[in-house]
Amino acid sequence: RIVGLELGADGYLTRPIENREVLARIEAFMRHKRTIDSLITSENRFRKIIERNPDAILIVDDKGKIQFANPSAEDIFKITVDDLLSRIFGYPIVKGEHTEINIVRHELDKTVAEMRAIDIEWEEADSFLTSIRNITDRKNMELALRESEENLRATLDSIGDAVIATDMEGRITRMNPVAEKLTGWSMKEGRGQKLSQVFKIYNAKNRKRITDPVKKILKTGLMVGLANDTLLISRNGDEYQIGNSGAPIYDKENKVTGVVLVFHDMTSEYILQEKVKASEYRFRSLFEQAGDAILIHETDGSIVEMNRKGCELFEYSSEDFRN
Repeated sequence: RIVGLELGADGYLTRPIENREVLARIEAFMRHKRTIDSLITSENRFRKIIERNPDAILIVDDKGKIQFANPSAEDIFKITVDDLLSRIFGYPIVKGEHTEINIVRHELDKTVAEMRAIDIEWEEADSFLTSIRNITDRKNMELALRESEENLRATLDSIGDAVIATDMEGRITRMNPVAEKLTGWSMKEGRGQKLSQVFKIYNAKNRKRITDPVKKILKTGLMVGLANDTLLISRNGDEYQIGNSGAPIYDKENKVTGVVLVFHDMTSEYILQEKVKASEYRFRSLFEQAGDAILIHETDGSIVEMNRKGCELFEYSSEDFRN
């Protein structure tokens, strides 16, 4: 105090204070208070975000000890926050990457979690901020979907018909081995291709290209069958006479999500049918052009067929004879 007075503090204490100086001091105080209030508000906001976050938030020091845990950590580890603090975390921490950890409490109580960690400074010490999310339900659904896919693939691979599935744009999403053989495209090559690029079909009689049925199926929402004289030409030029049908694919909400085509090789049957037709035509020509009257009748004598010469001889039409 004595030194202060010697330096002239008495003049400072006794001199009048100007209004500008008072206002400046008040403004400085108010700025300081607003800054403190803002920091407190921000801290409270971030505290609420961390405390209400559904993911477990942990801070782990460089020795592996847990220094902080939010309430969600209790749900995933089934341990109170107080018990978690200062425990060894016990799981490998990989910075900046999503890693899976298995939290096993006993044989029937397992949790699959996804963890991400970043470097932070906590209480002046290098530490890790880890976010841990329970993904058990997601992993179970992925497993169920994978099993369902495997069952579907096994079923499609074992049936004798060719199967091709497309999305709403007519791009191939699935092919079974029979479809690969008939089209000449592997599933790997065909996936994502337009159906018309892989499934090339023609009219067997006039060799004109037939439009693939996807658009019609998507437009009508109904099953569509192809004509009997449908010819499939494979990628390597092999030709197959096919029987075919297509139907829309519906999801669980009854919305159309694509089209499935089922077809099979009918080449042998088609060749046999054509041979039968040719044979019938040949014998009918002989039957009609014969110089003698020829009739075909049942064992009871009722006439089934009469050739042209017989009709002329008896002056009846073939229809009259059958009646």
